[in-house]
Amino acid sequence: MMGPDHTEPAMPRNETFGTVLLLDIMNSSEYANVLSVKDYYETFLREFNDTVLRAAEMYFRLYPGGAYDATNHYVEVVGDEGRIFLFSDNPGRDVQTALDLAVLIKIAWINGPFNRARIFQNKAPEDLGAGINSGYLYIKKNGQLEGFGINLTKRIESHTRFGSVSKIMLHKTSRSILDRYVTENRIAMRLPVNGKDISLPQHYFFRFAGNIELKGIAQPVPIYELQYINWGDRPFFMESSFIKALAKRSVADFTNILETALSLSVLDTTINNILLFLALMNGDWEKASRVAKTLYEELDNIMEIPLVAAVANINLARGTTKDAARRCLLYGRRWLEIARTIRPHAEQIDELEEILSAFR
Repeated sequence: MMGPDHTEPAMPRNETFGTVLLLDIMNSSEYANVLSVKDYYETFLREFNDTVLRAAEMYFRLYPGGAYDATNHYVEVVGDEGRIFLFSDNPGRDVQTALDLAVLIKIAWINGPFNRARIFQNKAPEDLGAGINSGYLYIKKNGQLEGFGINLTKRIESHTRFGSVSKIMLHKTSRSILDRYVTENRIAMRLPVNGKDISLPQHYFFRFAGNIELKGIAQPVPIYELQYINWGDRPFFMESSFIKALAKRSVADFTNILETALSLSVLDTTINNILLFLALMNGDWEKASRVAKTLYEELDNIMEIPLVAAVANINLARGTTKDAARRCLLYGRRWLEIARTIRPHAEQIDELEEILSAFR
């Protein structure tokens, strides 16, 4: 006798599984309280609307392989909230895309006219919070999306004000989907070191924010805050052509604003994460070494960061004076010792120690 059929019933045509990304301007209510409706719109909302829509349009249009089209994503801005819905045939890719867009829109917003004006006045830029959640969505006849998952995402986004790292937070469900996707894809970034390549697998690092009680949600919600991303390849949205088109200025000017924002005591690993990958992609080993050191001081439990610092210092040892090379190699060895304390048996550490031994 056959057992019961555990096959899940077919999904109704008006329901779909998707990932929701909501972005909100922090401290916007303080401006709304003192500005007229017209000034508030022209000061904040028009620029925010343009930033979200332009960044999303460029990202989806240039996504490798044309994976996204009008049938599997939806973008809108309502007031000071950006909403991006992703419902392609690959849930893991959708979560990854939500994180990419959260990072991309945050740095584009920092580089916008409003925040640039603040930075030039030695004022910290106004930040964005981003909440991400995955679940079933209801598609209305007019194409708009509804569902409990959207409300839950909004509550997660509201909690980002308590973030201490990136202020990009996601539900445990989204993280589990992403972890499975990354494990199955096995993408790795290859860094050149003394004629060889060191492989750094794609990895997303999160801080467990806790099981958080959110307004209107019956049970505590497990939430994670993004700490650091090793994209595992050359992110297309960090190529010079993309950055220049998005920011409407040179990459040098773009990175200068980010570095100035950090000097104004903006503790946001998102900025340093971007600066590090821009340096790696352009072979700027001096900057990579400096940014990796800063990131390690902020996030001391991620092996990839001291590994990158070691790679940068070993590369800096080439083509310099004997004394400078000796210092760089000494720093490289010290960074490897730190990496070994985090993950003792990582093969990348063994490979780099073998490269270092060739300099003796």
